[in-house]
Amino acid sequence: MCNPIDEAAREVAERFALDPEDFARRVRAQLARRIARGTRPHKRCPVCRNDLPALAFAEDASKGDGLKIVCRECMAVREAGRRVSQSRHTN
Repeated sequence: MCNPIDEAAREVAERFALDPEDFARRVRAQLARRIARGTRPHKRCPVCRNDLPALAFAEDASKGDGLKIVCRECMAVREAGRRVSQSRHTN
């Protein structure tokens, strides 16, 4: 019997004309990152200096723990400030 994850990945890969083996490998890697995310229940945000649950951080595949460095709330504040700054320069 085939692994349900591999089977679903194969179906999606075929639908979008992707390499089925490569797509299945990527799906397994993302699943492993999400599982690892659950093993580390808390992380410290360097901006607000709070220990927050892992779910307070967005995913980032390039990081070792699979999470962004800055929490979602601090990232939203940063992005809002950036948008205000950009709108001042365009007016």
